[in-house]
Amino acid sequence: MRILHTADWHLHERLKRVSRRPHLVKRLEEIAGFLGECQVDVMVVAGDLFSQGQRMEELSEAVGDIQRIFKPFLLKGGTIVAISGNHDNEHVFNFMRNMLDLAVPIDARATGPRPPGRLYLAARPTVLELADPAGQSVQFVLLPYPTPARYLSEDITPYDSLTKRNELLHRKFEETRDRILNTVIKKHIRSVLVSHIHVRGTQVYTRHHVSESDDVVIDQGEIPAYLDYVAYGHIHEPGEVLRNTPHVRYAGSIERMNYGECNDDKSVVLVDIGP
Repeated sequence: MRILHTADWHLHERLKRVSRRPHLVKRLEEIAGFLGECQVDVMVVAGDLFSQGQRMEELSEAVGDIQRIFKPFLLKGGTIVAISGNHDNEHVFNFMRNMLDLAVPIDARATGPRPPGRLYLAARPTVLELADPAGQSVQFVLLPYPTPARYLSEDITPYDSLTKRNELLHRKFEETRDRILNTVIKKHIRSVLVSHIHVRGTQVYTRHHVSESDDVVIDQGEIPAYLDYVAYGHIHEPGEVLRNTPHVRYAGSIERMNYGECNDDKSVVLVDIGP
């Protein structure tokens, strides 16, 4: 299976009062060209499809851009898998996912690969099995950005600080991931983990000293070694690879989102999960 890993689109982002839509659309069109040129089976968007604070007309325009640019890929049997990030509105993401499931109903009790040629959105932790044209299955463990609505139950004791909240979310994120990996996934099928999270050990973490008071942070040693690939979003720097683990990568954002990224050469990651 050939996968194109991308993340952090931030559609309809603004730089002060300047709309970034024209620049982001050009990047999406460039990515669509890669999909055909490289014969990609599945495109993964590892969080932050949209930006916070969007008005409905802006959201409608962003969805229209996605439809226009990537519909040919879907019509040819390609599949798009996207998870929600910290900038994605949870209610909007759930609404879109429910509408997609209503338009193309899928029996949740059915086993085996899901149909290709459609967009799958994950606003909550889940597992999605897909097959390539040769019949090889790959299971995608989808772990959206950890927020209270996505990972905490209503009976959780209230937290008194951001640090306590993030520590609790960190623990629940790890528990959810381990439960899925230990009890849900099929051990004989190749596995790809997709998440939107900050990992200690990256260059960004070292340079900016991100702590639990700033974000939910996991340790590199907590990432299971047996996964075939780990597709991360959240860090915007291109091609960020964790130490000594070339199969664990951040794709980076698709466009320079602020002045701090003005010298970045943005990229996507092409991954082959072979037999």
